[in-house]
Amino acid sequence: MPDARGWIAIGLLALTLYIFTLLAINPALANIQLFGVLATAVISGGLGAMIGFYYGSAKSGDTKDATIAKALDKDTP
Repeated sequence: MPDARGWIAIGLLALTLYIFTLLAINPALANIQLFGVLATAVISGGLGAMIGFYYGSAKSGDTKDATIAKALDKDTP
């Protein structure tokens, strides 16, 4: 099962797919300014933030601390 970041990514991708499906079913939605603003916010802002966080975040603080401690132990004589 995915963790919290995985569920957020799945939700944002599903929401993006839903927006594109709505536009395919009803092209008149493209002329509504509010729909355009919300769709742009979800697609560019939401997906961009999701990709940046999901792929740019570290595994956990404990894993980082262990890696740093191991590197420091090698440097000490």
